[in-house]
Amino acid sequence: MKFETFSPQVSIDDDYLVKVMAKWPNVPEVYGWLKMNKKGEWLIKEQSISHLRIKNFLNRNYFSDSNGNWFVQNGPQRVYVELEYTPHVYRIRDYSFIYTTNGKKVGQVKSFLLDEQGNILIYSELGLGLVYDKDLSQVVESLNDATLNKLFINWGSFDYFLINCHSKEVSKIFQFNPHPDNKSNGDN
Repeated sequence: MKFETFSPQVSIDDDYLVKVMAKWPNVPEVYGWLKMNKKGEWLIKEQSISHLRIKNFLNRNYFSDSNGNWFVQNGPQRVYVELEYTPHVYRIRDYSFIYTTNGKKVGQVKSFLLDEQGNILIYSELGLGLVYDKDLSQVVESLNDATLNKLFINWGSFDYFLINCHSKEVSKIFQFNPHPDNKSNGDN
């Protein structure tokens, strides 16, 4: 099954960032320093970030480039993010409201996927995301196995075929780079 190409590039419209980037255009990029884990938590050198203002800054300035690398724009500097699994982790509230752990609301679910480890992923207009482990029960309760050998998820009055996938293929299929490095970044 082929998925449409997803281009999550976001234009940086924060006036401060635009001005700083113009003032210092050749600041080196940072790799291997910032990570997002399977719970959607930010980690610096494997240590969880608990400071609310720092987390809010990271959430607000989280973007992707045309090569599928995800990064935080820190003033004039791009800090590339290593992804433990997917670019987003989705939280679910009241069996219907889906949002990313960095606060963006999902407007349209395109599909649900199940990997070999039992993880459920959601593909939306924001891109691919892992369902937060404590919210899995809300999706599982929507499973329908009425059709022989097929699982469906009834979500928002739609039936979605639950697509099987392998975790090692997810980044290729959905065109994101979970481990950016300066060799994989041809955006310069």
